[in-house]
Amino acid sequence: MSTPLAQVDRDREASRGRLPPLVGTLTIRRLREALARDAVRRQVYEHLASIAEIEGAHGPAALLRELAESSGALADGHIDLLRRAGEPLTGAPMGGAVSSLRAVLRDLEGDLDEGLAGDAETAAAEGFPDIASWFRSVRAQRVDHAARLMAAQTEGGAA
Repeated sequence: MSTPLAQVDRDREASRGRLPPLVGTLTIRRLREALARDAVRRQVYEHLASIAEIEGAHGPAALLRELAESSGALADGHIDLLRRAGEPLTGAPMGGAVSSLRAVLRDLEGDLDEGLAGDAETAAAEGFPDIASWFRSVRAQRVDHAARLMAAQTEGGAA
């Protein structure tokens, strides 16, 4: 994984035009896909480790947790590289605390505007009331998160 100094050097070189722009390239698409895979792997491995722990399989649980941590580190590396093109989910500028809050809020608003209500309706229409309820619960949590992010922005980035 790169050191913060190495990242500063890469960013400096990119800003001076010595590195090609990342936006609109196949490389950025592949970095985003790699980020998605490693982020999901981390969550799945953590979940499986919890199940193994409940079953008393401490060795497999420890291995799964180690793999989850490794996948998390890889995801961090992908984000580190992607930040040249903006926040990976929205493309919004990354930087200080307030910029980060705005980027996350923009992502959540997209989820609220487009995704979760329709997801709940689809699940209900297809006969999965438990999954529809889950999507409604997730949406409620996203509404709460968005409100907290907006409040934090008005407080100057303090959460």
